[in-house]
Amino acid sequence: RYGATVLNTDALLIADIDLGEEAASATGGGLLSRLFGRSRPTPAGTEDPDRRGEPGEGARGDEHRRILARIGRFCAEHPAVGVRTYRTRNGFRLLLTGTGARPDSAEARELLERLGSDELYTLLCRVHDTYRARLTPKPWRLGLRAPALAGPSAVGTTQWHQWVSDYEAACGEVAVCRFLGSAGPAPGPVEQQIIDLHDRAVRHESGLSLA
Repeated sequence: RYGATVLNTDALLIADIDLGEEAASATGGGLLSRLFGRSRPTPAGTEDPDRRGEPGEGARGDEHRRILARIGRFCAEHPAVGVRTYRTRNGFRLLLTGTGARPDSAEARELLERLGSDELYTLLCRVHDTYRARLTPKPWRLGLRAPALAGPSAVGTTQWHQWVSDYEAACGEVAVCRFLGSAGPAPGPVEQQIIDLHDRAVRHESGLSLA
């Protein structure tokens, strides 16, 4: 709807953990922007701790460290689950392997709640029966607006192709996730295929600013 590429899969569990709503609203995020895909454009050259994937100072930095501690406890309590942790622009993304939990199952909901995963994200997983992960940046974080046209009818139009060209050029200077580390057993073959696809797309070890 707003131009980003999104991975949808039931092959492994993906958890999305946002930093708090109060902190998110201070940087133009929050529930409304996630629902409707709109926020203030952020100049691509603006640098802050979130763009670097670092904890920062004050309440936001403290929350960053609390979430990492929660993830650490989860790994210790679930030694049979493989956990890959990434820092996103506004929180964390976890790829969990070995759970066997369907996206619409009570087990998946329990695991996501245990991790403190975003409520809207948890609802979308259950309704659409798929886990999801954004693979490319939100356009307003690149100083671009969402495409004026969206949906199947837009694809193939001159206006759409021009927007995609501009968007892809802007994407070259940023990453979506920064890999922090992994714990637990190795993924199965299908899970590894999804992880490889994800990691190539999000440029997780590029060292670029997050968007």
